[in-house]
Amino acid sequence: MDPWHDQTRFGRAVLEAMPHEERRFRLGELEVLIDARVAPVRDWDPFWREVRAITEDLTAMGHDLWRHDYDGTSKALWGFDYMRIATAGQLQIQFDYEGPTKTFWRDLNGQYGCDTPEDPVESYGIRPPR
Repeated sequence: MDPWHDQTRFGRAVLEAMPHEERRFRLGELEVLIDARVAPVRDWDPFWREVRAITEDLTAMGHDLWRHDYDGTSKALWGFDYMRIATAGQLQIQFDYEGPTKTFWRDLNGQYGCDTPEDPVESYGIRPPR
């Protein structure tokens, strides 16, 4: 079982109830765990199948994840259901075939799309020290 299946650590209700700084560290941990799962997958189709499996796992834990944006080359952003803003989740994840996963928290992220070289966005999560 993948470590993020721990509902007490990564479930939607748990993350939403956390204080801001604690949530930032927890989302940094989530980024590391996701990267550990996708890093060994270096073929295109299997990588995106892993992304789909990860989003399904997190959705099963209550997160509201829908594919929002795809840059056409390597990045895809998953996040809240914009058709139901009042009940939509806060977690957003940008998966990147070429490099690290980034997590965002909806109420703190003014940009809802894949970053570009002209307009990069920083992850909300703070990765734990190695």
